[in-house]
Amino acid sequence: MAGTSTDGADAPYWANLSDGRLSMQCCQGCGDWKWPAVTRCGRCGTDEPQWRELPFEAVVFSWTKVHYAFGGTDGIAAPYITVLAALPQAGNRRLFGLFEGDETQLDFDLPLVGRASTTRFGSIDIPSIRWRLA
Repeated sequence: MAGTSTDGADAPYWANLSDGRLSMQCCQGCGDWKWPAVTRCGRCGTDEPQWRELPFEAVVFSWTKVHYAFGGTDGIAAPYITVLAALPQAGNRRLFGLFEGDETQLDFDLPLVGRASTTRFGSIDIPSIRWRLA
């Protein structure tokens, strides 16, 4: 899992995504969804957050068309679309991912389905999410 955290609070997210699963952190004490991941809930103080597996289902929160190949993104052909997807089943926490499909069909709040993938960043492949319209 080169290029991703293996020892931080978000390490389970990256490990699960590498295995093709989407997970998000939820506080056992108050039920608040956490992203970015935390080691202690700032709302109730619980220090044992729980990871829950989620379906790759979301809605479009926003999107951006990128026309320029930024450093490290040589593996992504420009132009490309990044989607900020809100996960209703996780308190509308939001995750970025690349969009696959007809960009002219994108609109706010449309349902998305995703899949685990990898994205070449520099010389390494990192786990990523690819979203498409449901």
